Amino acid sequence: MTRTAGLGPRPPPGGRPVPAWVALAAVTSCACPRPVDVTIPVPPDPGAEDAAPSVEDVTPPPALPEGYLFVPQIGHAAPAWATALADGRIASVDSDGLLLVRSADLRDVLIAAHLGIAGATAVDFAAGGEGARIAVGTAAGGVHLCRLSPPNAPPGRPAECVPVGAPLPRAVSAIASMRDGDGATAMAIGSVSGGVRVRGPDGGDRWASGRDHSDRIAALAVSPDGRRLAAAGADGVVSVWSPSERDPGRPEKLVHDSPVTAVAFSPDGRVATGAANRTLRIWSGTPLVAEARFAGFSEGVSHVVFVDGGRRLAAAAGPDAIRFFRIPGPDGGDVVEEPPGPAPAAGNGRLRGLVPAPGGGLVEGGA
Repeated sequence: MTRTAGLGPRPPPGGRPVPAWVALAAVTSCACPRPVDVTIPVPPDPGAEDAAPSVEDVTPPPALPEGYLFVPQIGHAAPAWATALADGRIASVDSDGLLLVRSADLRDVLIAAHLGIAGATAVDFAAGGEGARIAVGTAAGGVHLCRLSPPNAPPGRPAECVPVGAPLPRAVSAIASMRDGDGATAMAIGSVSGGVRVRGPDGGDRWASGRDHSDRIAALAVSPDGRRLAAAGADGVVSVWSPSERDPGRPEKLVHDSPVTAVAFSPDGRVATGAANRTLRIWSGTPLVAEARFAGFSEGVSHVVFVDGGRRLAAAAGPDAIRFFRIPGPDGGDVVEEPPGPAPAAGNGRLRGLVPAPGGGLVEGGA
């Protein structure tokens, strides 16, 4: 599913009833008053010269039931990751390789296409380069970079995907876009084996970590200035590197008493981490020390994201279990949890993405 969630009171759910086998993602809190029926294009024939079919004139793939219904707040029958593109559009990719690009208010489906990538396990927006790009990692260890057509592009193929380098020996568990020394797009890639590497757009690995983690990498984060990279490990450790072009250096270690499942940087250098034992920590200073710790989440904290220029932090333990915290400014003070807002609309499934939305709010992607 994809939906937007406001940082204040949430609007009531919209849409209409859908078949039970997609109802898992049907309940949403986005204001989507106009349902839209969308069929899905068949993956293009690599040898075909014709332009890709439009969203309005496509044939559903044989594997999907005839008359498959999509509404803006659903759109996927498989687990999906969502992100906000720099141009204001909302993109989502599911594990079957279906890409949907919507308008910022989610009312209009602008692109619906199969990427030809199966088994997606990690998705991230790739900054830099011409046009919006999505980085996709797969269960087979593949790493792909997909260039999306701009909002006003003439009809044609809506997305072009290329593999970037050789597949990893094991599944990709996390991926994050970053800039290399020349300003081009690079990707940080985490594996279920616990390894982390930075790969350039030419497919070459700029560097790879050693034995810094003994278990899978659950999340990756790049600082806003691009100078630091953090990896959250299921071994209970967060590694923070300040890598040079070819040398990761010795990472700073943030040790937890539970598998770490989420990590994020703030513009002022703070690091937020979420753990499976239902706790949130905020780290600051040089070296980093725990500034605050909050417990009592309903489940493990799966996602953390700084909003409002780093002055607030959203921490999620599920699609409808998001808590907000006020971050002190330069004058100091304590991290304070904000009072809970109105009870959110019910939601189901695992939350797989939480990113800031253009113009405020959050974009959620899940199953």
